[in-house]
Amino acid sequence: MTRSLREMDYDYLTSKREDRIVYSMPGHAPSLVTTIAPNGTVNVGAFEQTMLCSNVPPVIILAVSPKSDTLHNLRDHRECVIGYPYPASVQKVYDAGVRLPRGISEVELVGFNTEPAVTVEPPRLRECWFVAEGQLLWEQDSGDHVACGISVNHVALDASFWDDDYKNRRVKLPALYYTVGGNFFEVGDHKKVQASSFVRNTGHAG
Repeated sequence: MTRSLREMDYDYLTSKREDRIVYSMPGHAPSLVTTIAPNGTVNVGAFEQTMLCSNVPPVIILAVSPKSDTLHNLRDHRECVIGYPYPASVQKVYDAGVRLPRGISEVELVGFNTEPAVTVEPPRLRECWFVAEGQLLWEQDSGDHVACGISVNHVALDASFWDDDYKNRRVKLPALYYTVGGNFFEVGDHKKVQASSFVRNTGHAG
């Protein structure tokens, strides 16, 4: 797969409103997360619950199973790369959910293509149109999952999805969504809502 990436470091992501991470990623979508196991192998985890928590500083939340290799690797190694996959890679996204012994990599078994990250040891996946590199900032027990806050220090976005108009940029992003039993769907057309007189007079948070 040949692609050009737009690289964005921490200073860029936090300098101007229109350059914040929120405008280069979906609000909530399944992700692929790479971490490093104690034996040095690359683990790839598929996560349904991934969302932005903060723009400044950039923080992404992962909802991780307490039994997952990803959680243990984050606790041991701290670093990860979070990626949003191209719709064409949907089969690999599903296959990444396979249960393997810790230290056995999904990369070769599923057929992922890796490339070096800029700021962390875990690699990026070429199957992803968006990648965020970062470290475990905090974790919180949250029922049957553990919420992990990932402090993001570098982001790369497929340049073909870039739009200088930050509102248009987010609309064009090709996010996948997961229902159940291997069923995925893609984002459809967006709907434009006009501000009511109440909103115009009061102001809106968005």
